[in-house]
Amino acid sequence: MRSIRAATASLLACAAIAACLEIGLAFVQPVDPSFVSGCGQVSSVTPLNHAPHAGLIRQQFGAASSYGAVAGTEYDEVYDELGIKRSALRPQDGDGNRVLFMGDSFIEGYDDANTIPQRAYQWIVEHESPNRPLIVLNAAYSSYSPTIFTVQAKRLLPVLRPDFVVIDVDETDLFDDAVRYRPFVTRDGEGRIVAVGRNEQRATLVEGCAAVPGYPLRLLQLGAAAYYRSRLALLDWRERRSEQLFAVAGATHPEADPELSEQMQYFSATLDELFATLRVHLPARRVLVVRHPHLWHLSHDGSGPAWNRTVGNLVAAAAARGGVAFFDAQDELATRFGAHAERYYWSTADMHFNFDGIRAYGELVGRELWRMMGEAGLS
Repeated sequence: MRSIRAATASLLACAAIAACLEIGLAFVQPVDPSFVSGCGQVSSVTPLNHAPHAGLIRQQFGAASSYGAVAGTEYDEVYDELGIKRSALRPQDGDGNRVLFMGDSFIEGYDDANTIPQRAYQWIVEHESPNRPLIVLNAAYSSYSPTIFTVQAKRLLPVLRPDFVVIDVDETDLFDDAVRYRPFVTRDGEGRIVAVGRNEQRATLVEGCAAVPGYPLRLLQLGAAAYYRSRLALLDWRERRSEQLFAVAGATHPEADPELSEQMQYFSATLDELFATLRVHLPARRVLVVRHPHLWHLSHDGSGPAWNRTVGNLVAAAAARGGVAFFDAQDELATRFGAHAERYYWSTADMHFNFDGIRAYGELVGRELWRMMGEAGLS
C-alpha cells in the first residue's frame, strides 16, 4: 500500500512539473520559425529523388563570412508544377525558340536576375538580334545530376518540346551518380533508368521534423525538436564522413584507384544514357553540354587543393560519343578571372559562383548557345 502511494505521489509530482514547464513555455517560443526550414526539404514521392514544391519559396543568404554584403538578404523563387523555375525578367510562354536549361544549383541560381539562364538570355538579346522571341526555361535544381537529368528529360521534353537543351554537368555530379543516387535507381527490363527514389530514412526524419510545430503541447515540441535535430545531425555526420564529392578531382591519378576508376566508368555510362535519351527527342546538334571550373581548378596559392580536369574530360568524351556539342569554360574564365579567381566565388565555405561569377559564366554560355542556334539556322 505504501509503495502504491509513493508511486502515485511521484506521478503527481511529475505531472505537476510537466504542467509548470508547459505553462512556463507558453511565454516563450521553444521552436523558432526557422526550425522547419532547418529540417531540410520535405519532398513528396517523386521519380526525381527530390523536387521543388510548386509555388513561391522564400530563400535567404547566410552568414557574412560566406556571403559578404548580401548576407541575410531574402529573395523569392517560384516553381511551376513541372519543376521549372519561373522568371519575371524574360518570356516564359508563347511562341519562339525554346531553350531548356538543366543542371544543379549552379544553374538554378538565386533571384530572377542572378541565374546562368538569365545571364545567357541577356547576353543574346543585348548583343544579337534574334528573329524570333527567345524563351529560356530553367529546370535546374539543387543536387541534380545526369542520373536525374535522364528521368527529368523523359518527363519534360515531350511536354515542353524545346528547340535546344543546355546541360551543365558539374564536378559533384560524378559522386552523385556513382555513389549518392546509385542505390535508389530503378531500371526497366532493358536496364534503362526510369526513376531515382528517395532515401527513406532521411525522408521520414525530415517529415517528422517538419511536423513538430504542429504538436499541441510546447513541451512535446521541445522534446521532439531535440530528437529530430539530433537524429538528422547524426545522419548528416555519417554521410559527410563517407562523402568524397571531389575525390576524383583532387586525385593525382584517379584512374589508378580501383574505387575511383569504377565510379568514373559508372559516371560515363550515365552520361551515355543521358545523351541517348536526349537524342530521342531532338537532334544531337541542338544539345549543348557546358562545364565550369571550381575555385580550386583556378587557384593554386597553396590554400587549397589543385584540382585536375578528369571529370570534364569524361564529359567531353561522352559528348563526343553522343555527337552533342561540349563547351568547357575553364580556360576563358581563368583568363577573365586572372589572379583573383576567389573574387568570383562566394567563399571556400560555399563553392558556388557569386553574382559576378554567374554573369561571367552566363555570358559565355549565352555566346555558345547563340552559335549553336546560328548553326541550326534558328537564330
